[in-house]
Amino acid sequence: MKAYTRISIALMSIVALFCLSGCSKSEKDIANDISNADSYFTLYDLQLTDYEITKRQTNNSEKTDFVWIEISGENDDFSYDAAYTATYIKYNDGWHLEDYTLEKSDYSALNEPSLDSVKDNLSKEYADLEVVQDNGRPGSNKKSYVLSGSIKDNYIIRTYEIRTNYVFSPKTGWHKESEEDSISAVQYDIVGEWLFEDSDHIYYIHISDATDDKITFKYSFLNKAINPDDGYWQLRQSDYETYTIGLLNDIDYLKENTCYFDVGWKKTYNTVSFADEDYIWFCNHISTVYGTADTGFVVNGHFLESISKNNTDSNYPPELRKAEDKYTVDYSTIPQELFDSSIISYFDYLNRSYEDLESQISKTGVKQMYSLGKARFIDNQVYVYLWIVPKPESTPSAISLEATGYSFAELKEYFENELKWNIYEDSTYKFVVMIPNTDLQVTVQEDLFSAKVKIKKV
Repeated sequence: MKAYTRISIALMSIVALFCLSGCSKSEKDIANDISNADSYFTLYDLQLTDYEITKRQTNNSEKTDFVWIEISGENDDFSYDAAYTATYIKYNDGWHLEDYTLEKSDYSALNEPSLDSVKDNLSKEYADLEVVQDNGRPGSNKKSYVLSGSIKDNYIIRTYEIRTNYVFSPKTGWHKESEEDSISAVQYDIVGEWLFEDSDHIYYIHISDATDDKITFKYSFLNKAINPDDGYWQLRQSDYETYTIGLLNDIDYLKENTCYFDVGWKKTYNTVSFADEDYIWFCNHISTVYGTADTGFVVNGHFLESISKNNTDSNYPPELRKAEDKYTVDYSTIPQELFDSSIISYFDYLNRSYEDLESQISKTGVKQMYSLGKARFIDNQVYVYLWIVPKPESTPSAISLEATGYSFAELKEYFENELKWNIYEDSTYKFVVMIPNTDLQVTVQEDLFSAKVKIKKV
């Protein structure tokens, strides 16, 4: 019995020794060998989750074992799938991994970038963030979010659509690949009262409502002294009306930061240019045209600053409530020694259209210049011309007097010392006067032979 037991133990030992030296590696052992050998598993702390041998060629006589195997692993962030070919060689102490080749591999993120982290990142620049789109599919390693957010810049609130694109890599995890935004809406945060006041002016605006393209407001503007800088008017007032926001089309910076309102002051409609005083302007960032102020409404070059966010006109200046326009137009007060009656009658032409005047004027060789004949200016006969664009609805821009027979200095002396009128825009070659009790401005310019005189309505 004891001999039999010793023989059994010996046989088992021989069988075990044969298996250790002769049996090829198991599927699990091969998966462990390769995952331990591949530094990718170690570098990213991947745990082996699955494996499968897809093909195998074992040759005991040649002592080789060729294995085709697919292995999967993962950590907290991503899963990893790889296909290998491996070569095992049989030595005296058993089979050993001699070499392996990574044939292909892929990884897939197991989570997505946190929406909270996306918002936190964008909130450094944008406010009121809301998700518009959530794009991406599991395992794609790419993710994009589209959010809406706003930026307040002084009195303009711009709403943007922001697309943030993320990409995953094992080394960096989820990281932002690109970001782009586009303006989806513009809101003017200007409801309230606006005021400019000094010794010669009181300008007041109350805005009751503002949308992205229209603003409702009333205004009252008082010039206590009549002068060219303020356009020769004394009082302009309007009750609440809704006006369309006008934008400039030519200069990106101005288009982005200024808008204008056509309130019916402009007499002729050419291309709108910045700071045209026939419009009310709103400037969000301008500091080079009107002094040191950089934000506010602009009327006649004066900045109105915000004085309240009220939806009522509680700060309406009392002086404006009782203001009256005392400036009247009376051509009969024009000195007879300055113009004869024919020139004075031509002033009515400045109110009429080209279609109405065409039969009464004669074209000259100069574009937009029409002859009205001769008339008396002070003591001389002069040529009288009407300046008008030959289009049916056009109104004249001016009446000019040519060959006056007077020098620039003589006319300046006459207006200043004989008539005792105020001289404006006084320079070496030009000066301007306003004919009292009229809406007529006279501009005198030096010429080679005699000064030129131009008269226009203001």
